[in-house]
Amino acid sequence: MAGFWTNQKEEELVCLWEERPELYAVGVAAYTNRDARGNAVRSMATALGISEAEVKKKMESMRTQYSRYLKSPPSGSGGYHTPRQEWFLRRLKFLEMHIKKRPSTSNLDLQNDSTTSLEEGEGDDRGEDKEQEKEEEEQEREEEEKEVEPKVEKRHRKRRNSSDSAQAQDLAILGAINETLKVLTEKHQQNQQPPKNDGIYSFCQYIEQ
Repeated sequence: MAGFWTNQKEEELVCLWEERPELYAVGVAAYTNRDARGNAVRSMATALGISEAEVKKKMESMRTQYSRYLKSPPSGSGGYHTPRQEWFLRRLKFLEMHIKKRPSTSNLDLQNDSTTSLEEGEGDDRGEDKEQEKEEEEQEREEEEKEVEPKVEKRHRKRRNSSDSAQAQDLAILGAINETLKVLTEKHQQNQQPPKNDGIYSFCQYIEQ
């Protein structure tokens, strides 16, 4: 089902989920009513055209990711959230006040905390979600790499442009220096050459002939 969950399908799921507080709001009376919760999941599955098991699996996986993003610092390059992480934090914000940290000190604590899952005991059985989470984490890494690559290329391009500009300036300076030296050399040669009408110069020219 990994190929089924496009960005649009995930958005549809979140919209359906948010409209059904009996699936996440522990304070509403229907939250403890299994029939009400079952009907809510069933209606979501019908709307999406998939099985109830797939709906519950995806919701549990997305809830886990959202919880992780709330607790963890940004994982993107430069310490900012990736677009996908920002989407999770924005669209699943309705879960924030209903998410409870899961203690791991004893079986009794885990049992008491099981009400935070879609079904009692479902939160402790996460084997099915591992593959889905792995695929989503891989997708996040790919998005982070796509974000980093243009920035790196932009920096390299900027360095190349700066280098080319500096080289052009150096060539212009060298050209100006060369022209200046030519002018000074010509002036020096002109100053060193005696005037043609000088008597000594004429005599020396006669001797040389």
